[in-house]
Amino acid sequence: MFDTKPLVSAMASIVFMRTITNELIPHELLQFFQAGIHHLFRQSSAQFTILIEEFQGMARNQVFEAAQAYLGTKATVSADRVKVSKSEDHKELAFNIDRNEEVSDVFEGVSVKWKLICIQVDSSRIRHYDNDSSPVSEIRSYELTFHKKHKNKIFDSYLPYVMEIAKQIKQGDMAIKIYSNEYSWSGDVKFNHPMSFDTLAIDEELQRDIKNDLDKFVRSREFYRRTGKAWKRGYLLYGPPGTGKSSLIAAMANYLNYDIYDLDLTNVQDNKRLKQLILDMSNRSILVIEDIDCTVKLQNREEDEEIVDNGYNKMTLSGLLNATDGLWSCCGEEHIIVFTTNHKDRLDPALLRPGRMDKQIHLSYCNFSAFKKLVTNYLCITEHELFEKIEVLLGEVQVTPAEIGEELTKDCDATECLQDLIKFLQAKKMIKEEIRNERSTQIKQGMVALKIHSNDYDCWCCKPTKFNHPMTFNTLAIDEELQREIKNDLDKFVRDNEFYRRTGKAWKRGYLLYGPPGTGKSSLIAAMANYLNYDIYDLDLTDVEDNKSLKQLILSMSNRAILVIEDIDCTINLQNREEEKEAVDNGDNDKVTLSGLLNAVDGLWSCCGEEHIIVFTTNHKERLDPALLRPGRIDKQIHLSYCNFSAFKKLIINYLCITEHELFDKIEVLLGEVQVTPAEIAEELTKDVDATECLQDLIKFLQVKKMKKEEIKKEENVKEESELGSENI
Repeated sequence: MFDTKPLVSAMASIVFMRTITNELIPHELLQFFQAGIHHLFRQSSAQFTILIEEFQGMARNQVFEAAQAYLGTKATVSADRVKVSKSEDHKELAFNIDRNEEVSDVFEGVSVKWKLICIQVDSSRIRHYDNDSSPVSEIRSYELTFHKKHKNKIFDSYLPYVMEIAKQIKQGDMAIKIYSNEYSWSGDVKFNHPMSFDTLAIDEELQRDIKNDLDKFVRSREFYRRTGKAWKRGYLLYGPPGTGKSSLIAAMANYLNYDIYDLDLTNVQDNKRLKQLILDMSNRSILVIEDIDCTVKLQNREEDEEIVDNGYNKMTLSGLLNATDGLWSCCGEEHIIVFTTNHKDRLDPALLRPGRMDKQIHLSYCNFSAFKKLVTNYLCITEHELFEKIEVLLGEVQVTPAEIGEELTKDCDATECLQDLIKFLQAKKMIKEEIRNERSTQIKQGMVALKIHSNDYDCWCCKPTKFNHPMTFNTLAIDEELQREIKNDLDKFVRDNEFYRRTGKAWKRGYLLYGPPGTGKSSLIAAMANYLNYDIYDLDLTDVEDNKSLKQLILSMSNRAILVIEDIDCTINLQNREEEKEAVDNGDNDKVTLSGLLNAVDGLWSCCGEEHIIVFTTNHKERLDPALLRPGRIDKQIHLSYCNFSAFKKLIINYLCITEHELFDKIEVLLGEVQVTPAEIAEELTKDVDATECLQDLIKFLQVKKMKKEEIKKEENVKEESELGSENI
């Protein structure tokens, strides 16, 4: 039988010696010996250990916090025992390893081990305090152990990787807050808005564009630093009420996990207070200023000396611009600034330039793509036999997503709900047609007339003239095929509102009418105005003082209008862009330049109005600068040439009220042999009342033209032969 007495005696001796050691040897000296033994052990080991303590003096160690967040993603995989918690400020459950538990990790083929070390202490002897200001009862630290040969990779790559992953985890897990302003930011309310890009009812292509833009912004930190720009981005959301501007802001905040600072400008006393509010914003946040056009009356920069009376509010437009885009705007990072308005045309142009408004998003009426998203959200269906009918109706009426949403909540049954929606859209269509018919009747009765405006220096004359030109496409004497092409182009332009918004282009179209005098350029403009029911703005460039005045004239045009600049090649001497620098150097800025004209009709300012047609005319297209002719400035070039037989027949109907005559064949042959303008033909058709005599006189006129043409050709041939003879001699 095994004798246990020696073993018991040995264990008793060890216990006795340990008791004597603890009582006789000071605790600090004992720790010193233990550390020495541990150091000797480490010298003979291939392993290397990094100690990461919870506190650095009085402050928390950020590396410890990063390790805690990072290991929370590993704890449930490799640890045998984990802790779980959740706070009000976090969205998800938080996991972490328990004391003395180990977690393994692999980074680029390197194996590491983490261990949480907890040492119980007397709280009265420790001066570290945590976030709750309560004394700590234990000292916590992480030990990170790995092979010595991987030291550089762990220091240079693994630990920065852990810090970055932890940052992303914290940013994604923090609950979004929304703040409002009184004297300073207050509220700190949890933002629970459920809107996301998955449920946002806007056009799919526009949604994709916005998400890509946000993703690019978040990834572009190095780009902003490299280019010396503040890491911020400005958005303008504009469109009718109920089109989803507030919903889009909520979706952006939830997508980026950014806090929202809802700035009420009526509560901002002055520019200094506004600047302080923006400085007090946290990084990774969205500043929202809704209805910027009507919250307070922002004075423009020219009026800064005379403060606009907003009661106690003394904030200026310059103050707002400086706070959001000046030197102070770089004092925070990852800021998004969102302005909203129902009336973009009321905003000061200084607010709209890139750097302040980097992206302008037009939220328009509901199209079929947005409707399908709404139906998925409200009725949980993706297809229905009534969808085709609804798609047609949505193309015919203007209805907001908010109105559609309201209709979709009125019934639980999908079919009944969609039937009610069709009735609602049909009623909208009827109202629209009634208004259109009423306006058409008023126009016919002279109650609502087209207007033609002329400019007096830098403004349009206050009393426009009623436009009574009778020309229409039915009476316009141009080639039938060309006329059909122009009408189709105009119809497409008017219908393409959504196309222009979707592609981010200003809703405008440029035409160049060129050809000899008397070919019908002015008549075509009158026919276009009458066809579209657009007012005409007849711009005389010789009365425009400089580029600034030109810009102001174009900004003050109404929507649904035609801007006409006739004889563009000879009204003023437009200097080209190479000459502009010389003019500036000489101090000669008081003139309209080619660049000024191009910027006014095609630059950033051109999007400040809608449904604009710009018509240039010239008798000499070859004299125009190529920069003026490119698409986007001149979208369609229309050559109005000499009269052909198709145009002649239209003139005959207008002047003589006949459609056929035995002399037509002879006239058709002559029109193919001479160059004669519609104006010349019309002049001949007014000389006699009798149709036959009138056409006979026209034939004589054309024959004379032919004879003159042949004589000129003979003279040219004789001259050419004479020159050749001289060369041979």
